[in-house]
Amino acid sequence: MDHYTVKCFFKGLCFIACIGGAASSPPTISGISSSTVLSFDETNTINFTLFTFTVTDENTVTIEPYDGVTRSLAVAIPNEISPQSGQKHQVNVTVMTIKPLDRDQGTGGQSLFQLRFNIRDSEENTVTTPNVYIQVNDVNDNAPEFKNLPYRWDIDEKPFNASAIYMNIRADDTDSGENSRLSYSMKPNTKSQDANTEYNSHFNITTDTGVVHLLNELDYEQNSYYQFTVTVQDHGNPPKSATADLIIRVKDVQDTPPFFTANLYRTAFDENMHMNTPVVQVNARDGDVGAPNDVTYQILPDDGCSKLFNIYSNGTVCTNDSIDRDEGVLLRKYGECILTVQVHEVNQAMFPQYGNTSAETNVTIIINDLDDNFPTFNQSIYTGSIFENSGEGVAIQIHGGIYVSDKDQGDNANLNISVTFADGSPCPTFAPDPSFVSQYGEIRIKVTNNKNYTLLDYEQTKSFELLVTVSESLNAKNSATATVNVTVLDVNDNVPQFLNGSYELSIHENPANGTSVGRVTATDKDKMYGNEILSYSLLGGQWFTINNATGEISTYCAPNVLDRERQDTFFMTLTVTDAAGHRNTSSLNITLTDENDNDPKFRQNVYEVQVDEIMNYTHPIITVKATDADMVDSENSLLYYNITQTSDAHFMNNVTINESTGEVSLRQSIDYEAINQTLKGIINITIMAFDNGQPQRNDTSVVRLTIQDINDCAPVFNKPGYSGETFENETSTLGAEFVVATVNATDNDGTDRNKGINYFIVSGSAGKFRVDPISGEVAIQVDAELDYERVKNYTLTVMALDQGSPPLNSTTIVRIQIKDVNDVSPIYTPHSCNIAVLENTTQGPLNLACKATDNDTHMYLNYKILSVLGAFDEVGHLVDVNLTTDWFKVNLTNGDISVTALADREIAKTVKLQTQVEDLYAEHPKPQYDTAEISITLNDTNDNDPQFTSEVYTGSVTEIAPNNTNILTLSATDKDENRTITYSLQTPHAAFQIHNVTGILSKVGYLDRETNANITLTAVATDNGEPTRSSIVQIKINVIDFNDNTPTFLNFEREITIPENASSETFVVVANATDADAGENARVIYRIIAGNSENKFNITPDTGEISVASLLDREKTANYDLTIEASDNPEDHSLQKSNTTHIVIKISDINDNPPTFSSGYKDRVLETAKNGTLILRVMAKDADDGENSRVTYTMVDDENMFFISTDGDISVSADLKDKVGMYNLTVIGTDHGNPQLMGNETVHISVEDVNLYAPLIGHIPRDSLIRVYECETIDKLIWTFNYTDRDYGQNANSTFDISEYEEATTLNNNTFEMRADGQLILKKSLDVNKQAEYKFYLRATDQGIPTPLSSQTLIKVNVIDVNNHLPTFLYSESNMTLLENSTSNVTVGTVHATDEDKDGKPCYSFKDEPLRENWTYYFALNNTTGDITNIQPVDYEQIHVIKLLIHVDDCSIQTNASCANNTKLSLTEGKLDLTVSVMIEDKNDSPPVFNERKLAIGMLYGTKIDTEFDLKLKNGTYVHDNDSKKYGSDSWKFYNDGPVIVNVKGDLKPDSGSKTCEDNKTHLFCVTHDGTIKVNKNIDETLSGYFIVPVLVNDTAGEDRANITIYLISISQIVTFNIRHNTVEADKMKDDILRKYSELFGYDFVFDKLSAHLIDGKAVSTSSDLEFHVVNRDTKEILQKNDVYTLMEKKSEDDTLVGLMNQYNIGTSFQATSNSKTGTEEESKRTFYILVGVTAGEALVILLFIYVWMNTKNRYKRKLKAANINVKDFEMNEMDEIVPSIPGSNMFSKSKNPLIDADVKDLNKGMAFNNDSYQKYDDLNLDENAVDARAEHMHTVYDSIEEKEVTMDMYTDDMPPGAYGRNASMSSEDLLGATLQLHALHKSRESLDNLDASLDEATEEEDGYEFQGRTRINPAFDDDLECTEI
Repeated sequence: MDHYTVKCFFKGLCFIACIGGAASSPPTISGISSSTVLSFDETNTINFTLFTFTVTDENTVTIEPYDGVTRSLAVAIPNEISPQSGQKHQVNVTVMTIKPLDRDQGTGGQSLFQLRFNIRDSEENTVTTPNVYIQVNDVNDNAPEFKNLPYRWDIDEKPFNASAIYMNIRADDTDSGENSRLSYSMKPNTKSQDANTEYNSHFNITTDTGVVHLLNELDYEQNSYYQFTVTVQDHGNPPKSATADLIIRVKDVQDTPPFFTANLYRTAFDENMHMNTPVVQVNARDGDVGAPNDVTYQILPDDGCSKLFNIYSNGTVCTNDSIDRDEGVLLRKYGECILTVQVHEVNQAMFPQYGNTSAETNVTIIINDLDDNFPTFNQSIYTGSIFENSGEGVAIQIHGGIYVSDKDQGDNANLNISVTFADGSPCPTFAPDPSFVSQYGEIRIKVTNNKNYTLLDYEQTKSFELLVTVSESLNAKNSATATVNVTVLDVNDNVPQFLNGSYELSIHENPANGTSVGRVTATDKDKMYGNEILSYSLLGGQWFTINNATGEISTYCAPNVLDRERQDTFFMTLTVTDAAGHRNTSSLNITLTDENDNDPKFRQNVYEVQVDEIMNYTHPIITVKATDADMVDSENSLLYYNITQTSDAHFMNNVTINESTGEVSLRQSIDYEAINQTLKGIINITIMAFDNGQPQRNDTSVVRLTIQDINDCAPVFNKPGYSGETFENETSTLGAEFVVATVNATDNDGTDRNKGINYFIVSGSAGKFRVDPISGEVAIQVDAELDYERVKNYTLTVMALDQGSPPLNSTTIVRIQIKDVNDVSPIYTPHSCNIAVLENTTQGPLNLACKATDNDTHMYLNYKILSVLGAFDEVGHLVDVNLTTDWFKVNLTNGDISVTALADREIAKTVKLQTQVEDLYAEHPKPQYDTAEISITLNDTNDNDPQFTSEVYTGSVTEIAPNNTNILTLSATDKDENRTITYSLQTPHAAFQIHNVTGILSKVGYLDRETNANITLTAVATDNGEPTRSSIVQIKINVIDFNDNTPTFLNFEREITIPENASSETFVVVANATDADAGENARVIYRIIAGNSENKFNITPDTGEISVASLLDREKTANYDLTIEASDNPEDHSLQKSNTTHIVIKISDINDNPPTFSSGYKDRVLETAKNGTLILRVMAKDADDGENSRVTYTMVDDENMFFISTDGDISVSADLKDKVGMYNLTVIGTDHGNPQLMGNETVHISVEDVNLYAPLIGHIPRDSLIRVYECETIDKLIWTFNYTDRDYGQNANSTFDISEYEEATTLNNNTFEMRADGQLILKKSLDVNKQAEYKFYLRATDQGIPTPLSSQTLIKVNVIDVNNHLPTFLYSESNMTLLENSTSNVTVGTVHATDEDKDGKPCYSFKDEPLRENWTYYFALNNTTGDITNIQPVDYEQIHVIKLLIHVDDCSIQTNASCANNTKLSLTEGKLDLTVSVMIEDKNDSPPVFNERKLAIGMLYGTKIDTEFDLKLKNGTYVHDNDSKKYGSDSWKFYNDGPVIVNVKGDLKPDSGSKTCEDNKTHLFCVTHDGTIKVNKNIDETLSGYFIVPVLVNDTAGEDRANITIYLISISQIVTFNIRHNTVEADKMKDDILRKYSELFGYDFVFDKLSAHLIDGKAVSTSSDLEFHVVNRDTKEILQKNDVYTLMEKKSEDDTLVGLMNQYNIGTSFQATSNSKTGTEEESKRTFYILVGVTAGEALVILLFIYVWMNTKNRYKRKLKAANINVKDFEMNEMDEIVPSIPGSNMFSKSKNPLIDADVKDLNKGMAFNNDSYQKYDDLNLDENAVDARAEHMHTVYDSIEEKEVTMDMYTDDMPPGAYGRNASMSSEDLLGATLQLHALHKSRESLDNLDASLDEATEEEDGYEFQGRTRINPAFDDDLECTEI
């Protein structure tokens, strides 16, 4: 009963007492009924109205809760209504809540409440309200609440246990029904998608129970803990939830190998370090950081460095020996050792191992070089040589070479080289090259200053000595010297000198060939290598020669050549030349003394006189004249004449001669029939002219008297047959036919007409040959090709046909032999062959089947090995051919192949060579070669040691293993073929043997592991070769233990006392035993086999440690006598051995009432709380009294994070950072009894997280570098980053973003987007050529409170090039230059193609189709750099430009875009070919050469000084040079090459010129540098003869000489050709014209001048005048112009001449002039008398012409036609008309030639005549073919070029003797010439004055006849000369 109830009770008693016990009615209740149930939802509000009711009473009432439930829930609030008088009191009562309606906190956990109220009035009448039940409906207003926090699961990473679960997660919900039904879920507490995936793949939670399951194996090293957010959610509406952190800690196990703490270990130290000096320390630890093992280190063996170092257990690497960098392995490795250090885990705790337990790293140790070595030379004394006058850069040639070296390295080996004289004085002439080397190098001593003429002048210094010093750059004292003895070699550097400046010699004329004239002498200072040998030569003296060795001058001609009368003095130049070409000159004059050495010389050898029979000649028929060249007016030149004989002896009496005048006369007329018929009408009268000298000399001439006869003799060949030969490659061209043979036939008829012969080939030529119809020259037909290999001989039948009427003929045989020309290539038969030879031996020649043959008769075969086609090992694999290139050589002449080097079959068993044979005598084509393939197989010799397959063999065997137990098998191989290997032990061992064939090592004797556990043997492998070869190997045997020893207990305490309260696992004692065996056999296992009642004690099986197993109670058991057994642990337990001992344990009594705590404790603290911060206080009670009840406190804290005082205060004792979570601490209360007792209680302390850590970005790519193909698509995920945060909860949640890097070239520019969850997305297209790298900062920021933290790292994105572009040349053509004849490997230029791909790699090659010849043979192309180098010299003179076609390919990695987006990109087009034009630059290596050694030109009498000749030497007409114009004609210099040779009548010296020429001499003619020849003296008009000007042309490449003959000529000797070409074209052809005319006529046609043709004084641009003169080759006489015309008239019908005129468009007219040179007055008078006689006897003349007209008309016309035609074929046109086949031809050819067959219809049926055409055009025969009628049938258009003027003998055949007039000696030509002149005068109708002037001029020039008296010519005579007849 509470206080309020009591108070009310007492008040009621007082009221009753006051009223004295009056009675009243209780209150009445309305508004509620009994058992009313009201339903309400839970609410958080108060003063909530539940229900109302009304109370009525007479008195005032009070309302009170009926019970505590009502009182705790509701309150009744009355609202009294003031009663009316007489009415009862009425109270409206409202029941309201005084606390929230919370169903979940209802009393007893019920959801139904019963409310009742007591209503008491003032009369103490009390009523109770009916029961009102309040039903509280559940509302989901309570969230679930986790229990058992915190949640932390520690789980081993291995082994994986699929049934592992965590069951501590539990939550409650005070709601009911669905609102209290809970579901669990969890999610990773990370923002990384990859981490989410990884978390969820390892754990999940059961939804209904909250049990967490392990799904997959864990990896501590990958993730050591997992943090999930566990969510529990009820099923209310809306649902409510709660979260909690689940931290899963992965416990490390031994599954990760150890690792080194540093990525790179690198150190350096100086050499000469002492033994055991520490070098570097490596540090490694177990990768299992949760439960790490200790580690040990070792250095793995290598090729030498590992022996120099060892390693301590702490990882310190130290030297194992003294270190010398300059020796052994350190020298080989250039002072750098890379050690492999291996770390091993030491599993002392014997934890299970799940992975590799070792790791390796490289330790790079650089041994720094110390300067502890001196430089050295390879020799101390050298010998060398050098040519004197060597230029700068020329090296002394030293045998073996100078090599310097220093074993030190780097700067310590930097060496300076100097050169001095032997005495140490400076030597400026020489310097070392190089003057600085590093460590090793060859030194060459080169000339640097050749101004020391004494030192490098052989004539002054023959040898000298140099001192070469090498010293270190850092320490010059460290040096060495060497002596070089140098020999100076002589060079020809001195010019020889004549003893005299000039020489004057004389000799009688007509000396015999070889007659000595005198000797000249010269000297030369050079004396070695043949330099002192001099050679003499003579210039300008063609009839003299000089012994080039002795200087002896002698004649070099026939005895009659040196004729004083021809030339009495000879001016020559002496030249002396040494071996190097140095020359000097001196002048030489040789004078001839006169002798009577000239025979009288008739002007003509034969005088032709033609007479008719029966005619009487009363005057001389001819006058003969002879001259004598001997001294004028001497007995030697006075001549007399007589007739010595006649061909007809009877005719001697009919002829006489005037002894003094030479007039020949006939005594009587001649009867032709009386003449000896053998003379055929020709009588030769031999006339002798003799002088009066001693001895007397004479000359004879023949006067040939011709009497007209008939054609009665056929031609006769002068040989029965002819032969000729020619090379098969000879050909003929138009104008240049190759003559093979010449046939010659004669005709004994007397007249030219009857004995003129034409030649024809009848058969046998096969179209290959033709015969000249006139000369009989048999020549190769134009365009015909001969082939020796097809036809070696031709037999031709040649016909000779005379021109008589009728013509006669004869034939002969011409046999032509074809000579072989080397034009067939050699050939191998067969083209491939095989042979086997023994390796390692030289052998040769090999007997090969491949032989080369050549069908040519004259050849020279040269052989060489072109290349090694391939080399193959014994299994056919290709090997490097460079290893075999020097194994074989070929004999150059016979092609034999020899083995020249030790060929190694183990390198290559088969070598395939390509050999070439070339005919070096090849003429055409060039080159001629063939190739063959030679396969050479090498047979084996025993030249290899057996090689074991392992460097060391290891094996093991049990110590009790039975004998013959196999341990291991040795295996060795031998590179040689078919080798058998036998095995043996180098030193026999009692316990082991090895099978000699199989190599099996077996046990054969007793072993005791305890005595010797490791045994090392040496095995030998021997082959069966001759001789045998062997090798050895070490075998290491591990003897395996057998359990043959029993464990033995050691001394230890066997009686122990422990307290009663000893806890479990309390250490008692260790029972220690040992076993002499090893391994498991030695591992002792302990157990208690007796005395352990209630199992109170445990013994650790492995260690023998005895501990308390459970609580002891001394009152129960006071002593324990334990029997301990120690057993070993063999694998076969049947072999187990054991031993026993006893241990007594006594229990001491203690206080056994522990303290107890009253209740549990829970609190929290921030992780940043300082050390000493008080958290809470605990308290315990002990029922004992006194000291036994006094409690002191201790605490069990595994983490050592908290401290408890003895009074129970718990405070922070350690840094709580990173220790977030719930910690369960065990607090122990201990009393002070004896023994002390303790109680414990768990204290829960939650360490709350503070945001201390920034997130750590994870999944960063290696080197922070992401590689992305440039073709990746937009929005592509490039990379996903994750993070870890050591904070918890919200503090551990982070997001990602990026910021720009400061470098402008790597800006992101929104190219990449970083999403908050760590995804890096590509947002723009990439192009590696625009930007290849991006850099940005990646930042991760957590959501920590109060301050977020972040971290960042620099990320690089490299754009990977995609090969989507082809390389291309920028241009299609390129030009390069190369100096001709450059040595090999000169870089010509570089081609470069561009590839838009960043990583593009163009490669270059020559294209298969070169643009010209295969000039790629001369060049090499670097396929990667594009460098073009020459591999053979190229001669500019052969080729000026070489075109190379270069192709570029894409050799980069063919990466396309498929890697990124499965799309293959198309390649761009490009210029893949480049034409490179290599311009060959000329250098002056070809000297100028005169085209002809003898040139000639004319010079008019009286030519003045400084006159220049039209002969300009500086052009290609006279001089040629294979070099370019720059080094050719532009560089030519012309000089006078010695004195002018004067051959004129008169006193004129060679050096009598008026001015100084360019060589400072006064030559008669000066040659200027530009090739112009000038007259250097006014030439006297009285001089006659010629000059010879020696001319020299040179440039820097050499020189050449020629002689120019300058003839003195008059105007009357100049002949002019009109050439219908301009002067430029005419200048090109003038020399050809004159040369061909010279060849045709046998005279020298000499150029004088070329000028434009003039008409009316104006130059015609299309026509030129070529002026020349003609020289008799034999007499050097210059022909008069009229003689030249006459000479040409004789060949006017010659086809060759006509062809020349047509070919060159020569339009000259042959002026018909008199043959007379004298033009004497007598002849002029004779001409005058004839003309007067003709005029006086006009009637006779008319009759004469009528007679001529009637009898000779046809004959004259026939001659006219024949003189105007070419003898050519004709052809038929479509109108069946005769048309000449070539211009200038007509129908009169061959069978139609009127001069050949005028009277013959068909000459020879066998000849190729067309009879049909002959008959068809018979109407064109000469009988009917007048001159004018030709136009009716011929359609040839004749222009002025084809016109010809001819002279015809119109009187010889038909005119009677009297027709010549009074002077019988006048020839028909004379008369015709005069008549033509008169006719020309008549046609021009000039005045008489003009006629007189013309006659005067003709007289002066001796080109016409002089008409005295200036009588006018009878017009009648003039009119009667018909032009048509002429």
